[in-house]
Amino acid sequence: MWWECILESCDNNKRAEVAVVCRSLWKAMNEVVWNKKFTRLYIIIARAKQYLEKWRHAQRLGLVVRDSDGAMILAKTVRINEVLDLEMAEVMAIKEALSWTKNQTWQKITIESDCLVVVHSIRSRAPMSSPFGRIVQQCRGLMQEQNGLLI
Repeated sequence: MWWECILESCDNNKRAEVAVVCRSLWKAMNEVVWNKKFTRLYIIIARAKQYLEKWRHAQRLGLVVRDSDGAMILAKTVRINEVLDLEMAEVMAIKEALSWTKNQTWQKITIESDCLVVVHSIRSRAPMSSPFGRIVQQCRGLMQEQNGLLI
């Protein structure tokens, strides 16, 4: 019942704060039960704030454009919401990069990724009907619209 009140009366930031405090309290309670280790309340709250800040930072995509010598030309950060796994975050980043390069006059664009699953999925022609697959399809479409683009 208290959670429904929070959902109805608070904005997303406050909901996130309450959720991470609950998580931190739960973890502290487990430490008491399983390890007989007690944690002071101010530490529990500090850990919750730190966790939330790290989570918010992880919900951003970083894109960098470099010239043929490797010097940075442009950089961009994009906030994303509700990414549940690394492959989804990576395919979303590639889609954002492809959308970004679409309206530029750059030539011989190479998009790099350290996620082999995503690279193989985009290069493949296999149909995919999952949310991940739909974004892969969008990436494939954006790549066809641009000449001289490698991934």
